Amino acid sequence: MDPDGGKKYPRYLSNKKLKENFLQALQSNDYVAVENMLNDGNIDVDTVFEVEDEKLILASYKAGYWLPSFKLTSSWATGLHITVMLGHLESLLVLLEHNASINSKPNGKTPLHVACEVANLECVKALTSHGAKLNSFSMSGHAPLHYCKTKESVRCAKELIWAGANVNLESNDHAEETPLHTAARVGIPELVAFYVNHGAMVDSPNSNLERPLWPLPPTGH
Repeated sequence: MDPDGGKKYPRYLSNKKLKENFLQALQSNDYVAVENMLNDGNIDVDTVFEVEDEKLILASYKAGYWLPSFKLTSSWATGLHITVMLGHLESLLVLLEHNASINSKPNGKTPLHVACEVANLECVKALTSHGAKLNSFSMSGHAPLHYCKTKESVRCAKELIWAGANVNLESNDHAEETPLHTAARVGIPELVAFYVNHGAMVDSPNSNLERPLWPLPPTGH
């Protein structure tokens, strides 16, 4: 018999509804509601949600990791991951003020990995100023700098370097590539020059003995 007099199931429903409301507040950037729910103490700031993630922005897997034949469309994420992915800075700051676990990886990426992938400079600044690990590897073996691979993310990469990220950190996978390899391969001259000016080793080979600046990708005519 339920020692709570049969009230266990209603309590479960109440907790489920609270979790749904918390997720809705995070996704809509209702930071006042987020603050109120956390202040009430009935929801954990590090609650993990399963959310839609068709582009796998929130997820990272090891090379060779078994994946189902059907396409994955959702990932596990904390409120930090969700607010970063959506660019909801106000709610992100509320979570940080409530000491959310800034380096958690429920689906293989930290919030900082996500911030770099979506090229959100303000979120990168907020996370780094609150102590996010600059050189943490995702499940696939990539540091935040490795996720700065679009022109829009150049400012994020600069912010990381200025904050102390290791410009020569090799990826923790079979490729063993530095951020300079990545920037050169995707063809971002501004980022290549920035890395070199901040101490990137231009002759550092990857696992295939390929140096980052040779050969360079074609730039067109």
